[in-house]
Amino acid sequence: AAYSVKGNQFVPRSTAGLSPPAFFNSQGYIYMQRGDERYNAGFITHVDVNEFVKPYAEFSFMNDRTHQEVAPTALFRNSQVLTDTGNYRVNCSNPLLSAQQAAILCTPQQIAADLLNPGSVSADVEIGRRNVEGGGRTYDYEHTNYRLALGTKGSIADGWSYDTYGQYYYTSFSNINGNDFSFDKIANALQVTGTAAAPRCISAGACVPYNIFSDGGVTQAALDYLETLGTATGSTELRTFHADLSGDLGVHGIKVPLAEDGVGVNVGYEYRRERVRYLPDAAYESGLIVGTGGAYPRIDNALSVREGFAEVRVPIVQQRPGVHELLFDTGYRYSDYSTGVKTDTYKFELQYAPVADYRLRASYNRAIRAPSVVELYVPQLVGKIAFGEDPCAPGETTGVAAEQLAKCLNTGVTAAQYGNGGSTNTIPQGTAGQLTQLQGGNPALRPEQADSYTLGLTLQPSSLPDFTGSIDYYRIKLKDAVGPLDAQVIMRNCLDTADPKYCSQIRRQPLTGTLNGASVTGGGYIVQTNVNIGSSLLEGIDVQAGYRLGLGDFGSLRLLVNGAYQLSNDTTPLPGGGTYECAGLFGPTCQTVNPRWRHTARASWNFRPDLSFVATWRFLGSVKLDNNDSSPLLLGSALGDIATFRAKMPAVSYLDLAASWEAGKHLQVRGGISNAFDRDPPLASFELVSGGAPNYYEFYDGLGRQLFLAVSAKF
Repeated sequence: AAYSVKGNQFVPRSTAGLSPPAFFNSQGYIYMQRGDERYNAGFITHVDVNEFVKPYAEFSFMNDRTHQEVAPTALFRNSQVLTDTGNYRVNCSNPLLSAQQAAILCTPQQIAADLLNPGSVSADVEIGRRNVEGGGRTYDYEHTNYRLALGTKGSIADGWSYDTYGQYYYTSFSNINGNDFSFDKIANALQVTGTAAAPRCISAGACVPYNIFSDGGVTQAALDYLETLGTATGSTELRTFHADLSGDLGVHGIKVPLAEDGVGVNVGYEYRRERVRYLPDAAYESGLIVGTGGAYPRIDNALSVREGFAEVRVPIVQQRPGVHELLFDTGYRYSDYSTGVKTDTYKFELQYAPVADYRLRASYNRAIRAPSVVELYVPQLVGKIAFGEDPCAPGETTGVAAEQLAKCLNTGVTAAQYGNGGSTNTIPQGTAGQLTQLQGGNPALRPEQADSYTLGLTLQPSSLPDFTGSIDYYRIKLKDAVGPLDAQVIMRNCLDTADPKYCSQIRRQPLTGTLNGASVTGGGYIVQTNVNIGSSLLEGIDVQAGYRLGLGDFGSLRLLVNGAYQLSNDTTPLPGGGTYECAGLFGPTCQTVNPRWRHTARASWNFRPDLSFVATWRFLGSVKLDNNDSSPLLLGSALGDIATFRAKMPAVSYLDLAASWEAGKHLQVRGGISNAFDRDPPLASFELVSGGAPNYYEFYDGLGRQLFLAVSAKF
């Protein structure tokens, strides 16, 4: 049975006037935007000694600090890492328990035995209680970074120039977490002896009993004991050395006979070394801070790469009948990583302009992205994932599991744990739409590889001199993408197919069957470690058009539109597995909002050289919920069934207004209104954006109408 506390009695959770309430709404603590205090400084300088030696230097500094408050910490259900079940141990003779409460938790024999030896007999209690007395948890973050670049460039001979530089980039990070509880202190504070008037912890020392068994029983002394400060520092370093040589071979007569310009070349070498350090304090490293999702391991790893590259640009035909210009461009880069990975990338591009007004472009590009230090080396740990509810545990509002026993058996549930799916289902549900995930790096990761194809047309017709436009088609095929296999895809496929490739990624806690585990060794999580997953395909069309209209004494009007149409956004989670399409969809599996069409249209009125006004229309097309798509990998993937609420996000338009005034040579004033009509974002339920996020996607404007005013002064 499930109870709440009223007075000093256990009462049904539906009882009115409970404090804290039986169901806690954490969304009221969510920041839509955090304040940020930032300081920037820097300089750029160069000295032209002569045409051969032109030293230069760049330096930048940034410091920013931000504060965040989130919902109070809690004795989260099934989260106690110091017990096998995830529940909390309350000794049977605890004097803070009323007679009614003690009788519900323990038998008379157990109470008597514990009285003789306090702490020897305890009830295993599933507790879910927010620290409403202590208030929200606080997080303070600070970043400081420096960047220094020193180099020189110049000419070395006719048609030849060089550029060489060294760069050092350093970022430090620190965070301080306040108002968190610690699991070991909770365990001590629930093991109590003495009397109701003078209770004391069995563990003695600084421990203060935590009286959650009566209204108003929690004392400030208990909070002072339970609250645990967590701190961590870290840094990222990047060291770069670069040298390249560029040449115009036309100076030496090397060119194609039908071209006016010579062949251009660029060759070079680059070395980069990145180092990441992360140093948590003992509290973080222990994994005992409540709500952090597990231990925060130390990181101190580095990754370096040596690269050689070359590029050649060849004008083939220029200024000939029917061929204003025909250009060929190709490049190659060889990369040797300290992990032992050796890769090469390359590109080919062809440009053809029959006349000066029109230019056709076609290109192919092979690119790679090597895994980062964090993706390779971060140790494994458990944390929370915004998943929604475990479909095999009773729902928080329905009290019944969303899936039948036959399917839930595939995920590791036992028949005894599942019971009848409702009143006898003992599987603990997740917290606030979150389940536990196992995260971590993978030193065996291969680089991501992308093949990109583009075809485009640029036009600036002489018959319409104030018009410019372009249209581009792109197709990007990515394979060996680095990341975890999508948790929704894992769950849906395991439930429906019992495929071991998916079901092996679900590790239920053996005793309880929960996916709300609290440690790596204890189980109760979905595996989300980095792997080289399947492939993806992104295909679309970008368009741009601009026109300038003269208004005589009233200045000029510049019209500009940038639009993007998404043809395809395919994902294949596992090689040889099924594929799902996310173009036109949003939701937990697709993760992002992917409208087929979106655009920005802008009208700029330059009334005078020193005064201008701008109106911008931002349009985001409608999208449908991925959970309702007919694809077998998407249908019911997040909610277990067809959803009706927020099954579609409508198209959204925003209007932004701005003005700029040049008050003099050294002073500029800017102001305006963003989202002038104060459009609210489409709402999304917690099943879609759970895990402490606002109830909308950040793809949309969340803050409504905003006014801004800025002044820039040059000295």
